[in-house]
Amino acid sequence: MASCSTIPLFLLNRQYSEDGTITLKASGSCMYPTIAPNDRLTIESLPIQDIQIGDIAVFKYQGSLYCHRVVEKNSSIQQPFIVTTADRNKASRDQPTFSEDFFGRVIKIQRGSKEYPLSSAQT
Repeated sequence: MASCSTIPLFLLNRQYSEDGTITLKASGSCMYPTIAPNDRLTIESLPIQDIQIGDIAVFKYQGSLYCHRVVEKNSSIQQPFIVTTADRNKASRDQPTFSEDFFGRVIKIQRGSKEYPLSSAQT
């Protein structure tokens, strides 16, 4: 997986605010134009079963966090998972992401002084 829309894990202490969100800065360009380098992403913590196809998921892979679009989901109670892909490389799908590597979904993108709220499965 190429470096794209990544967030180094050392920047994340898993302490969400009272409303269940955390804001982090993105790097990489594989989700451009939806997410650009240096955009500030507000991430909502939620169970993997609640994410929808079309949402932008945040997940751990090889020591970094990635933000990719959900293109498939399996809500099996035993082992739910999602499959994601980068917007700039829709022909390639990521490996399945299971609950233990799932952090949440992007609910707002801030680019400079502009904010772009996202609803579930919007963008």
